[in-house]
Amino acid sequence: MEELIKSLKNLSKASKLRNAWSEASNYPNVGNDSDVDWSPANQYVSMLERKVIEQNGTIEILYDKIEALEKLRKQKCRRILILPLYPQYCAATTGSTFDRVTEVLSKWRWVPEIRFVNNYFENPLYIDCLIKSIKENWKKFGKPQKLIFSYHGIPKKYLLKGDPYHCFCLKTTRLVKEQLNLKEEDIITTFQSRFGSQEWLQPYTDETLKKLPNEGIKDVCLLYTSPSPRDQRGSGV
Repeated sequence: MEELIKSLKNLSKASKLRNAWSEASNYPNVGNDSDVDWSPANQYVSMLERKVIEQNGTIEILYDKIEALEKLRKQKCRRILILPLYPQYCAATTGSTFDRVTEVLSKWRWVPEIRFVNNYFENPLYIDCLIKSIKENWKKFGKPQKLIFSYHGIPKKYLLKGDPYHCFCLKTTRLVKEQLNLKEEDIITTFQSRFGSQEWLQPYTDETLKKLPNEGIKDVCLLYTSPSPRDQRGSGV
């Protein structure tokens, strides 16, 4: 039996990210369909959940990694799949999950077989979920002047040190753009939820939204793509 663990970061760091995610609801509205879509990654994870349950697997959501892993150990689980809820790998998110899980397992006398998924942004099912969400929005409101992909931000210094997150975000945008047959001028890739004084990945989502009306862009669709916010709720795009 293969066990599925969906893992978030350790709580001390996750609390800052959850506060940052909540900023999405404060973004200024530009046009009738400017809103945040929390659903695509959730749809993808839900599909995985159904598949695991169909195969008599066990699902544990790790907010407290020690408690959840200990629960699996008591169930005598011998094969564990670790799936962090981040479509695009980043050392500060997916990497920290791996560090914490291995720290816990290093204290076990009998370590189970472990598989660790470090990203899933290229998975066709995930891309299909993004596209489905976009199409549902366009069916309801019509095609906007701009489709804005809003990714969670990280400090720019991570990119300069070799973190692949920025590249993975750009590729996610490209994969969706190609599937929808969009032109480069139809889309914008932005980054949100920065805090502190240092420079983060740009362009920033909030600043982009503020300047678009001056460029004659008043009808946009804002798609939030990651991480999969299982403990968050929001409206559609």
